[in-house]
Amino acid sequence: NREKLKHVPKKTDFEQGKKILDEITAFLERKKDAGEKVDDADLSTFKSIVSIYSERTASLFPTTYSSFMEMLTAKPTDQLPWSTVSHPSIEWITQNGICLDNIAVERSTITQAGNGAFARRFIGEGQVVTPAPLLQIMNRDTLKMYKLVEVEDKLVCDEND
Repeated sequence: NREKLKHVPKKTDFEQGKKILDEITAFLERKKDAGEKVDDADLSTFKSIVSIYSERTASLFPTTYSSFMEMLTAKPTDQLPWSTVSHPSIEWITQNGICLDNIAVERSTITQAGNGAFARRFIGEGQVVTPAPLLQIMNRDTLKMYKLVEVEDKLVCDEND
């Protein structure tokens, strides 16, 4: 499964993508102001160069000039990389797994509790909040915990515990 996800953009990829798209926008504006033609080849070249450094970041870029311009007119450039991410369909989720966008990790409101999971939408009674892997343990003794003591420079289980 990790192999399937190796090209999925992470937060840092979105941040890099925003910076790169700002540069691309400035370059294309200069090119247009100089009276030069701007086309799909320009975006393809940028995407190829970025993919050398990060395929994840490159996956955020539009592939055609017309889609790039649509995105620019529809959203501010700081939201542009985020808008390239598609939301999985019900069929995709059914076939490939479960969508985990119903919770978010945020700082807990409880003092010194660290981070916690917070609902991003209503989660009804009996609904799955998030799946958790289940590890089947065949030998119950594997779960026993023993106090370790040092005997002759070696750690051994305390037989009295």
